[in-house]
Amino acid sequence: MTSPARARQSAAMTPPQPVTPSRSPRIAAQKRDAPRASSEGPVLPVSWKHHSLIPKEQHEWISRAMFKRDAAGRAVLTEQLRMWWFPPPPRPVLHQPPASPAAFFTRPFCIWMPYRMWAFRLSCQQPECLRAAHRLTACGLYKTVRRVLDLDGWYYLATEYLECRRCHKKVAGWSRDVLEQLDPAHRALFPAIRTYRLSCDVKVVRLMRERSLGNSVTALYHKLKEQHSETWMTNTMRYLAVCKKFRVPGAAAQSLEAPPQMLPIPSPHWLLTVHAEDIRSRISEMKARITSVFGSVLKMDSTKKVRDFFKIHYIVLKYSQALGWTQYPDAVCFCFCSR
Repeated sequence: MTSPARARQSAAMTPPQPVTPSRSPRIAAQKRDAPRASSEGPVLPVSWKHHSLIPKEQHEWISRAMFKRDAAGRAVLTEQLRMWWFPPPPRPVLHQPPASPAAFFTRPFCIWMPYRMWAFRLSCQQPECLRAAHRLTACGLYKTVRRVLDLDGWYYLATEYLECRRCHKKVAGWSRDVLEQLDPAHRALFPAIRTYRLSCDVKVVRLMRERSLGNSVTALYHKLKEQHSETWMTNTMRYLAVCKKFRVPGAAAQSLEAPPQMLPIPSPHWLLTVHAEDIRSRISEMKARITSVFGSVLKMDSTKKVRDFFKIHYIVLKYSQALGWTQYPDAVCFCFCSR
């Protein structure tokens, strides 16, 4: 048999090679650009992962509680929304040393979403959009997360991004234009007063409203510093006590990760700035208190009534000083004003 015949016979006996199915270039690009498995780290938005105000010990529990991965591997906020999220406490019994002190130093997280949680009909405040009553729609999460000063520590505050359909202007859910459109019941739920970088909880702000002898901003600063120090020290002792249980006498001591440093308390000057912002937000309420006296309205443009009102207070003050009272009681003032 000649060589060409043998070649044709061997080619006929060889089984055909499997054909690789052709794939769409778009699908191949999506698989190539898609993130890898969840072993890369917590499921968080990219802007939150690299945010300087969110420490790394907060990433793990926030990822598990609030986010999940979609088909493309991106972080998606859970559908079971609520305003406050609290971290899980450390396990009461551990069978091995903790890998890190993160579980002992986690702090609460607040997410403010009036559009998605309560379905408010919010309008754009631009003049052209306001006349046409154009609504704001959801546009994802706001990239900035605020750290809020609390009585015994810090917590973190995030919000949603809203966009106008007409002018495409984007506003944060905690902006003044959005908060002023809420009813008083929901407006009172906003927990903080914001400044340029940090924020202050309303419970701390209320302590500065009563300005009397010995109740200054500096005194509040020292009280907050003491409370924060006590909380940080308690968490540190719990972490070290758990690690101590796994020490073996005579064996080499295992290296432990140091607990995170306590975050510093802002200066008294910053607290005074927050107090001024609180007064500015309640200016209408303060005007209403000034212009009303015991149920009867005291008009600001009536100079005679204003003069008589302060004249009565001056007489009561002099009378109290003559009797040796350091502070005259309000009941005496009520009696004079009622006359």
